[in-house]
Amino acid sequence: MVDADLTAELRRSLDSFDGNAVSMLSETRVRLGDNPGFKPALISLFAETGGHISRGATWLWLDHLKTGGAATSEDWAAISDQLGPIEDWQAVLHVLQSVDFLTDVPSNSTPFSDFAREHLHHKRPFVRAWALNALCQLAALDPSLTADAAKAHADALNDPAASVRARARNLTLASE
Repeated sequence: MVDADLTAELRRSLDSFDGNAVSMLSETRVRLGDNPGFKPALISLFAETGGHISRGATWLWLDHLKTGGAATSEDWAAISDQLGPIEDWQAVLHVLQSVDFLTDVPSNSTPFSDFAREHLHHKRPFVRAWALNALCQLAALDPSLTADAAKAHADALNDPAASVRARARNLTLASE
């Protein structure tokens, strides 16, 4: 269950985020991050529209993971419910990058694989590169995605952007 008061406080804090100054986000995490309801409140804001709330929330999630924070199957299930409406390209990028921290197949990997596939042709090369990475990471956990990952990988090797081709060259597919 998401704590409405904590969510409102987090939303107010993220509403003042300018989209760039991550020090402000770090301060928010220090102030609110020890609250047991922090992760559910944060995840509930992933698809928030207006301002940079979504970007800030997903940055905080990725930072949580990068600094050794735990992610439960319930967290990943809650994220899967938020994926469809995420619009901000940096929020999309943060979610795609967070897939690297999945250690088990989510109870339903379809929302994550659909999200990755949806962004394989994004106008921003960095998003395309991380969408490929996410799909390949998911395929390593869920062999039913191997064929899709292999096709995306082969396509990425011919992408016009050097960053996408480089990411593809650095990925090893589960079937290889």
